[in-house]
Amino acid sequence: MLFNIILGIYQFLVITPSGDTTPKNDVLDPTYKALDIILPVALGIVLLSGTLYAVAIGVQYSRAETSDDRQKAKKKLINAIIGFGLVLVLVSVLYAIRKPLGDFITSK
Repeated sequence: MLFNIILGIYQFLVITPSGDTTPKNDVLDPTYKALDIILPVALGIVLLSGTLYAVAIGVQYSRAETSDDRQKAKKKLINAIIGFGLVLVLVSVLYAIRKPLGDFITSK
């Protein structure tokens, strides 16, 4: 289920076009084009690295022999999941506010 949610967010970010909805500005147009290229790639890298890190910590948790090692691995796993979620939310927010922010900047 979590994978479907992440995949849906990724598809939304990649498929959402910004072509005609962005304000025409000599400074902002290259920025929007760069964000259109960078954000999906960055999101893919974050998804891949976060998943691999969570799997590695999960293996570490399952192989822990003492309760102290399990607690440390559990704490790492919880922190990794929280950080992973925050990065996804922040990238999504950045992608969502770029048009209203551009409109605000060009309206002055």
